[in-house]
This record gives sequence, structure tokens and C-alpha cells, in this order.
Amino acid sequence: MNELRSFYRDYHPDARALLDACDSVLKSALYEREPLPQWSVGRVTLLGDACHPMLPFMAQGAGMSIEDGVVVARCLAQAHQLDDVAPALQRYAAARQARTAEIQIGSRGNQWMKTQGNADGVYGYDAWAVPVSA
Repeated sequence: MNELRSFYRDYHPDARALLDACDSVLKSALYEREPLPQWSVGRVTLLGDACHPMLPFMAQGAGMSIEDGVVVARCLAQAHQLDDVAPALQRYAAARQARTAEIQIGSRGNQWMKTQGNADGVYGYDAWAVPVSA
């Protein structure tokens, strides 16, 4: 606790009062992983943090997972036979990998608002409209 308080010793008294009210804190590491080149094998796929874990700096982990869910559902809705599932999952991955890699790497660098100037690239994406057709 003293280590954390020492980092904030020059901050506003209100911020320090918040820390003083804490009985204990947890210190844990943040682990990063490169974007995965492959998400799907046959009729098995990954989504969310399983294939693109996000560091917390852009607060996009849940958002990317929800977008994944929308896109994978749209792709699977086009799979009318069992043989259509594997190609549908490949379309899902193809539709999502570039976007999630950009967000994953942007979050890791923690510079996205400094370099982009706005959040349109993050919040302007429409998972219901991204092309997923074969």
C-alpha cells in the first residue's frame, strides 16, 4: 500500500484521500499478446479475449467481444448445412481480425487518443453492417 501511495504523493489531496481509504490493494501484471494469425480450425473458433486479449487502456475488451458475437452470428446465420459452418467461421475471422488487431495494438501502446485525435475508428464501427458474405 505504501508503494502505491508513494507514486501518488504529489497528486491532488482528493486522489490521495481515496487511496488512504483503501485497506489493501492488489498489484498484478498486465500481459500482452500479439494478434493471432488464425482463429478458426474447422468448425471451432475463438472470440473475445481468447483470440484478441486487450490491455485495459482503451476499455475495449468487452466491446470487441460483443462485435465478435454479432459478426459470428451473422456468418453462422448463412450456414444452412453442417458443411457451411467452417467457411462461415473463416468469414467471421476474416471480417474481424484486422479490426481487433488494430484495437489490440492500439490499446497496448496506450497512445490512441494522442495519435488519432478522435474515437471514430473505435466507436464508428458497425458490426451489423460489415461485409460477411462468401
